Amino acid sequence: MSLQYIKDNFLTYTRTEKISNVNTKVKHFHHIELGLSDSDLIEFIGLLEIDINAVEFERQYKEIISLFKTTFNCSDFSSEFYFYNSALRVIRDISKDPNQTNRNITKDEFLRRINNSRILFNEWYVVIKGEKAHYGNLRKEYFSNVNILFKERFFLIEIDQNSYSRIDLKILLNLIIRNYTKIISQPTPFCPYVYIHGLDNSELIELKKDLTEDEVIISDGFDFEGAEFKPKSIIRKPALSNKIKLKFLNKLEYLNSTLSLTGRRSEIYQFYLNEIFFNYNSNSIKEVKSKSTILIKLKTLYSMDTTETTDQNAQVIAVFPDKVKISVKDLEIFKNVDETLKVGSYLKIEDSENASLIAIIGNFQISIRDIKDENGEINHIREHIIEAFPLGVLREGKFERGGDSLAIPPKNVIPATVEEIKKIYEESIEEKESYTFSSLSSNPTVRVPVNGNKFFNKHIAIVGSTGSGKSHTLSSIIQKAVSTKDGDFSLNNSHIIIFDIHSEYKSAFPNANFIDISNLALPYWLLNSEELEEILLDTGERDNYNQSSVFRKLVTENKKKHNPSLTKVFYDTPLFFDITEVQNALYNLKNETKNSKSSSRYMVVDAS
Repeated sequence: MSLQYIKDNFLTYTRTEKISNVNTKVKHFHHIELGLSDSDLIEFIGLLEIDINAVEFERQYKEIISLFKTTFNCSDFSSEFYFYNSALRVIRDISKDPNQTNRNITKDEFLRRINNSRILFNEWYVVIKGEKAHYGNLRKEYFSNVNILFKERFFLIEIDQNSYSRIDLKILLNLIIRNYTKIISQPTPFCPYVYIHGLDNSELIELKKDLTEDEVIISDGFDFEGAEFKPKSIIRKPALSNKIKLKFLNKLEYLNSTLSLTGRRSEIYQFYLNEIFFNYNSNSIKEVKSKSTILIKLKTLYSMDTTETTDQNAQVIAVFPDKVKISVKDLEIFKNVDETLKVGSYLKIEDSENASLIAIIGNFQISIRDIKDENGEINHIREHIIEAFPLGVLREGKFERGGDSLAIPPKNVIPATVEEIKKIYEESIEEKESYTFSSLSSNPTVRVPVNGNKFFNKHIAIVGSTGSGKSHTLSSIIQKAVSTKDGDFSLNNSHIIIFDIHSEYKSAFPNANFIDISNLALPYWLLNSEELEEILLDTGERDNYNQSSVFRKLVTENKKKHNPSLTKVFYDTPLFFDITEVQNALYNLKNETKNSKSSSRYMVVDAS
């Protein structure tokens, strides 16, 4: 192997770099950057031995992982991510020692050094595993909310003042809260502790204010203003009554006293920039230490929404006329970082023709499958089976109701964004006819308009138990209609009459035309037959039928008398009649006497 061959094939590489905001391919000569002379390289070649009959790298790798697993009696993850990772670090440090005699190490010393501390981050190991696989596996091991058990977890996070962003830190804290706060349906509820290293006190206060405004209840061991820190106060269990989601350790010095109370139930996760800033040195407490770079990668993995990742994680497994069935391996990768996936959430199912079916989650179930790996070991694979009901198709930015035009098979499933959900509702009605008084219950930022003219031409029922807000809802709907009457939306000459039996709405509509008994005159002749008889005739009498019959006849005849131009006049026809004349006719009928010899003759007895 010649000197030039080593330079061309192992020490020279090309990397794309941004120069003046332009991506440019730059050629690097690693030996020059390291300051290695030709004589140094020739000396290296002289010491280099290559076994062309050696076992392939993948097989060697698996054998080493298996040896670590047996030696340290650990899991596959610990063998690969702790011990192999740490072994690379030890080998790198030894190989860089300028003193050749120090480059030798015994097996016992080697095993002791790689088992000295659990440090997850190692640049060499990331290169070997691949960045996405490396951080993806770490996320599943430490930041997945599946089967999380009760532990007192402490997250020690060092921030870089040069690149610090409160928004990014809040996102990260919310991820920790989401995965490590369990209050409901837990025999022993728990939530995480957090210490932010390198954050000044004023910014820590502002961070807490922001979290509190986001309805994150915090405990920090101070019972009142001016009080001293009390470890017993901060270890108080979260519960539905106090709703504590996060515990803040304001200073590093508070950590030891708190850990002395939480004891063996504790786990410490430390993310440092360059140097480890805290060591507890207890064999009974699990400590995981990593460079803070891993936090950025993990946050990116939580937020990423690429076709490649989702394709492997979620796929359509069945399509029915009224629903779609979807299999999801990891809900944490699948869902959006700032949203909770639940029944009623919206999904977007894409096809190969640039159309997307928007569906709403109706129900889900968990499926456990047993799969053998290449070593013959059985792994229990947990999958979530989601059933979603189609609402319509999103094509070229427009939402169309109905889901029968999606190409089969669908190629991708992802949660729908808020902007896509808004297209279902906010853009479904033309602006000139759009009348909005409500929002989506699952996301109040999405407004739900209706066609105003059609809305007020339909029968509408508002139902609910006593005190649930029916009157308030109705008032809001009408107030919104009145306030927008001369604005962007104009009601189609609609008139609103409220029959306020219990006087509930007068205060809600102070400018309305208010009509009550003092200014309302209702003509008696507008009453229908039942109302007239209920007011004017005796009820329950044995001769009531006779009274009703006579009264009907007299009222009808009187209506005909006063409305001679009408040919069809009936008892219930809303026409004027003179009640005094009807009363006089009834009096005359009551007092008339018929001649027994001549029925056509009668006389009236004047009682006056």
